[in-house]
Formats: sequence, C-alpha cells, structure tokens
Amino acid sequence: MVYELEADGSALDVRISPRNAVSDAGDWKIEARPGRTHVAGITRWARTRREALIEVGRRWAADGLPAFDWAAVEGALATVRAL
Repeated sequence: MVYELEADGSALDVRISPRNAVSDAGDWKIEARPGRTHVAGITRWARTRREALIEVGRRWAADGLPAFDWAAVEGALATVRAL
C-alpha cells in the first residue's frame, strides 16, 4: 500500500508492506520519505503496522528529517484503515 500525505506544504510518502520472507525483521514494514524528493527515508519493521509507524516517527525525528506531525499521520492512516 502506498499513501501520499500532505500538510502545511510538506509531503510524505508512506509505503506499507507485509512480511514477504522468513528472514524479514517483522510482520510489517513501513517506509516513509519526504514526498517529491529523492532523499532517503526511514524503514522500520514491527509486529503491527501501528508499531512500525511509531518506530518510523521516532527515527525520523532523530535523523533530523523535515518536521512532520506523526500523530496526525497515524490518525490519517487509521481513518483509511491502513493501520
């Protein structure tokens, strides 16, 4: 699943994928990157999609990527039943 979110002039691309192989680090993978750029984003695996998103948000801030309201991202993805 791919979601393109936009708020306050900032864009975010979020990709959600299930486990594909036994060697995958979790049941769900979330990749997020600043939208409309070629900047590398953050990828995290977790047991649930929500847990993976929370970990992406934590790492995003730690890596100094453009500020994004991760609670709003979580709310938007929950609204469309992506989490």
